[in-house]
This record gives sequence, structure tokens and C-alpha cells, in this order.
Amino acid sequence: MQRGIKLRHMVEDILFCFDPTNVLMCLARTLSDGTVNINNGQHRIVACIILGIEEIPVEDILSDHEMVDVKEYATDNLYTLSSSEFDEFRILTRMFQVASIEGSTEDLPEKSTMCNTMFNIHYQVGSRFVEKQPDIGPKECTAVGNMMRHFETYGEDIYSRSVNIICTIFSKAPLTNGNVWPLMEFIRTQHQAKIEDVNTLDWLIQQSIMRKYSDPTKRGMHLDIKNAFTKFSERNAGYDNCPIEKYLAAGIYKMCKIAEPNNDWQPIMWNGVDLSTCLTDFHVMPKQIIEQDVDMDLV
Repeated sequence: MQRGIKLRHMVEDILFCFDPTNVLMCLARTLSDGTVNINNGQHRIVACIILGIEEIPVEDILSDHEMVDVKEYATDNLYTLSSSEFDEFRILTRMFQVASIEGSTEDLPEKSTMCNTMFNIHYQVGSRFVEKQPDIGPKECTAVGNMMRHFETYGEDIYSRSVNIICTIFSKAPLTNGNVWPLMEFIRTQHQAKIEDVNTLDWLIQQSIMRKYSDPTKRGMHLDIKNAFTKFSERNAGYDNCPIEKYLAAGIYKMCKIAEPNNDWQPIMWNGVDLSTCLTDFHVMPKQIIEQDVDMDLV
């Protein structure tokens, strides 16, 4: 569960101002084979090793159950001021996974089941959550806090379908909250229209977006829509309070409406306005219909 050594913390806060009175108890689990898992105090221990200190105080629990590690680590890292949303997600996910293996699923935090479900959804499409950093890889997502809130708002089905579609279209780009969120809003609107064939619906959405965004390394769909709406709102008063997910979803509606005009797409409405009409600077090429004679004997 450890996040790894933070060199700046170890060097500046411990090594070069070392005070043995501050090397307090570490939390650990001792296995029956004598192995000691340190769950809190990693930086202090490494600093002591560097300085040649051979013994440090450790408070441990004798157990072969990994859940002890998870709970000890969670005590100092789950709901602390320094913990990130990524910390919360990975701790709760691991807590659920270990509890499932060891048969101790009672009294788990409520969000642990949700986090594990999200983990599995992303794992199935080759995506994962990572801590915020300058460089992230294809299908990696740093917006875990926002994504957790979207899961609670839109539910597992819409969340899973949206992640799947975006990861398929932008397969060589990081997974952004700005692309997934409006797609969830768009799909929910189509649910309200009672379109039951979800597989066909998702395929049509995917194909419609890919007509404009055929480069799998591009990830700026939401930025293109946002810029177009900003230009409109600057020329027209009264749109300052329009929810961002609404006008971003309207961009997806515009792509689908142009690419698949025969489908009964439901527009994204706000204050009685079809928001796609506000996206005059968000250009989508019209669908080209080419009729060809086909020799059926050659098919």
C-alpha cells in the first residue's frame, strides 16, 4: 500500500535535521514467518538505515491477514489532510479486494464497493487512475475525485458505457474528465427518450464522434466545444450560468445529429434552448451519402 519514498520529504524533513526523539513508533504487521510489513514509518526507517541506526521502535500486530496492513495504512492515509483523492480511491479499492479474498467484507466503508467497481470498469478497457503528474499515458486518468462523483450521479451503467466509448475513440490519449462527463450527460438524456437498444445506441454515438475525431491521440474534444460555446456566450447575454456538462453534451448531440440524422436523438435543453444551436463555431462536416452499384456476385 505504500506510495513510495518521497526523497524531498526524507532529505529535508528527516535526514538533514535528524532528531532521534522524533523517530517514534512505526505501525507494522508481523507474519508467522517472521516477515515484518511496515505500514507507517517508511521514511523514518530508510533515513535511520542511511544513518547507520540499527534498531528502531515498532508497534506490530501478529497476523497473516493482509487486511491488517490495509487498515493500518488507511488509519494514517485515508482521511487525513495530506491524503489525495487518488489515495482515497486506491485504499478503498484495495480494502474491498483484500476483504473479498479473506472473507471479511463486514464493516467496509460504503465507498469501497463503488471504488472496486470503478477499478474493474477501467481495468477491462485498459484504463487506470493515477496520481496527478506532468506526464500520463494513454487511457490514464488523474481526475479520480470527479469520476467518483460522476459514478454516484449517473450510475454504473452510464459510467461504464461512457468510459468504454471514450477509451475506444481516444485510445492513445489520456482519459479526461472533460470528455467522459458530457458523454454521460448525453447518454442520460437519450435514456430519457427511452431508446432501448443500448448497444446500437453506443455504437452510433461512437461512430458519430469518430467522424470528427479520427485521431486516437487527440483528447481535446471538450475544449473544442467549450471554446465554441464561450464565443457564443460572449456575444449573447444570459448564458453565463449554463452548466458546463450541458453545453459540452450539446456538442456530442450536434455530432450525432449530423452523422446519423435518421436516429431520434434527443437535444440537450437548457432554459428552453437547444444548446446545439449555440455551437455555431463548433464545425461538424455533413454526412456524405455515396450511392454505388454493387455486383452481388462479387460480395
